[in-house]
Amino acid sequence: MIALLAAPSSASSSVPVGLNEGGSWDWDVIGHSGADYVRATFAWSMVTEHGSDWRTSPAAWEPVLDVKVREGAEKGIPILALLSGRNTPGAKDEYYLASEQPAWTQYQEFVWTAVQRYGRHGFFWKEHPNVPYVPITVWEVWNEPNNNLYSPGTTPLPQKYAEFLIATSNTIKGAQNVILEPGEPTATVLHGGLLWQGDMSVTEFIDKASKISGYGTAFDGFGLHPYAHTGATVAARVQKVKERVKAANEKLKSTGSIGAKPIWITEIGWAAAGTGGEGYAPVTEAQQAELLRQTFSWAANAPYNVAEITWYNYRDSAPLSPLQGWDRYTGLRRFDGSFRPSWIAFQEQTGAAPWPGGEMAFQSNGGSLITEFTLAGGSATEQGMAAGTSPSITKLKSGSAGYQAAFQANKGLLYIWGPEGYGSLGQGMAAGTSPSIGGLSGGGYEVAFQANNSQLITVGTGGNVNWGLGMAAGTSPSIAALEGGGYQAAMQANNSQLWMAGSAGVQNWGLGMAAGTSPSITALEGGGYEIAFQANNSQLWTVGTAGNHNWGLGMAAGTSPSIVGLPGGGYEVAFQSNGGELWTVGSVGNANWGKSMRSGTSPSIAWLPWGGIQVAFQNNLGTLETIGPGIAADTGQGMAATTSPDIAP
Repeated sequence: MIALLAAPSSASSSVPVGLNEGGSWDWDVIGHSGADYVRATFAWSMVTEHGSDWRTSPAAWEPVLDVKVREGAEKGIPILALLSGRNTPGAKDEYYLASEQPAWTQYQEFVWTAVQRYGRHGFFWKEHPNVPYVPITVWEVWNEPNNNLYSPGTTPLPQKYAEFLIATSNTIKGAQNVILEPGEPTATVLHGGLLWQGDMSVTEFIDKASKISGYGTAFDGFGLHPYAHTGATVAARVQKVKERVKAANEKLKSTGSIGAKPIWITEIGWAAAGTGGEGYAPVTEAQQAELLRQTFSWAANAPYNVAEITWYNYRDSAPLSPLQGWDRYTGLRRFDGSFRPSWIAFQEQTGAAPWPGGEMAFQSNGGSLITEFTLAGGSATEQGMAAGTSPSITKLKSGSAGYQAAFQANKGLLYIWGPEGYGSLGQGMAAGTSPSIGGLSGGGYEVAFQANNSQLITVGTGGNVNWGLGMAAGTSPSIAALEGGGYQAAMQANNSQLWMAGSAGVQNWGLGMAAGTSPSITALEGGGYEIAFQANNSQLWTVGTAGNHNWGLGMAAGTSPSIVGLPGGGYEVAFQSNGGELWTVGSVGNANWGKSMRSGTSPSIAWLPWGGIQVAFQNNLGTLETIGPGIAADTGQGMAATTSPDIAP
């Protein structure tokens, strides 16, 4: 029986779900993925380059392999060790030639030492008693031996690989067995994952390797990489994966010296960019996420003897320019560290709490713009902001990927920051006011702000308009991109009443607003908009397509609410109550979060793509904090007094 790495953490999967390391050891982030394990390379060169006495000296293991094992253990994530790599880069793939002595013997010594160091009751755990005990129990013997790239002389040699596999399996089990406690299972050995479209077919490789006696009993699980890079639709590509796994399972069962074996899909993934062979085509990021969902959901039911499934790769290993091979762009995270939708899809499959949530922007306590900040980190700029003002951030809906921010610079000018442009738009802003930016449904953005002549102006992809409407001193407008195209802005006019202007027309609502406060507007699914504001009786009001409502809830003086539209209709509002605490009310429900906010600041609310709200706010300690279902973190990032963050999904 196979000894699995761990019981699956997934709420929906009956098989373990893993991540390939992708050359990036961001364990603080990987720990939030919900992965049952991480597949990591254990190459001989990783120890030989740190000392010739690697057989006996822990110092040779400490710089690389000890770090991998320790950091994984501290997050409670086991490692699936991929054994590879000779002692020199030039000889790294001439691994299974028994005629190569003393290299063959030395490689087996490396494997023996690795197992005795990191396996059950290994030396590493005795040397580091304070490290959580998460031994390596599964060892994969080489990567894609049916691929020219990983073969000696760039030619697959199945029978030579079989000899190598038998010897290495005996080494692994022998090294583990001598230090096991009675009744404990031995190590699990995996056949090196075969690439379905390798330079030698999976069936041919099995046919030739199985001619070597002992091949079929040398591995406990069969590694398979059933990539499907072609297909006009998501369904077509998923179907190819299913067919390939089925074919491999049938081949194993029909080969008498092997028989039924658990299939470990130690690599599967799709690239969102990059180059490839004939017929290859990258997928969109949305398609990548859906391919992950459908493939992993299918594998969760253990069809065709599937025992686990690993996504390749955790993170892109190259920037988009110059464009490189497809395998560099299969990451759940882009090269710059930002998260693709597939990261969320992976968390859905593992049942992990949503993390890191929305992208935030704020003015630091040093007066600089911090943008695209998540719980995984942020992007600090050297752009100084005007004192007492706050930035705005939006997710771009098409065209340029990513997020765009707008803010008042310390020069008093309107600036933007993001893939649609960086720098000044040459527009002077009223002192102490902040802009609002919205990503338009057809691509691009629009910014609303109070100009230095105290009038409402909108600028951006949707055109530049001076609406000729005077605004109350010290207040800021809010803008929302409408579902059917265009935008609508809301503001407090210089008569202290709520007004709006934009594609849906200009309107004075005739409703008085509290001095020094600003409204918030959101688009509603199905069309229309809703506006939230602090009325001149200091209570929260909402007006718009979804109806007008006085919530009868008091707000803190000088603060403003934030509103977000929800899928399927409805909305949710976040605000600072007159007790100084964070509240949310609306279609999701009403809640006092019991979080104290800094006086004179306002929260921002977003609806996350995987469901649920997330609120960003400045707490009473002066740091950025964020909260929502499954999310709660004081980031420790200091914010400028009287300023407020913004958050985008």
